[in-house]
Amino acid sequence: MAASDSVAQCPLFSADSIGERNTYTLEEEKEVLLMSYRARIYYTDLDKALMWDRWQAGDSLREIAQLFSRHHSSIRGIFKRSGGMR
Repeated sequence: MAASDSVAQCPLFSADSIGERNTYTLEEEKEVLLMSYRARIYYTDLDKALMWDRWQAGDSLREIAQLFSRHHSSIRGIFKRSGGMR
């Protein structure tokens, strides 16, 4: 059996989101795999101030991101833009 035969026989299934990552879904009519993304978050000045306070208190990026139900990479840019200095 060739690799292409096994792929052709393997059906695609729909998947639900666990709320943390991108979600794959199968569009039945077109038989294509689509990926949906989480909504972009815009942090307010108050949110950023809280991030800086927690960072200066010694919290990790992961701990700070959990306050906003996000992954650490989504807040890293806020600190990176200023070189980690408020």
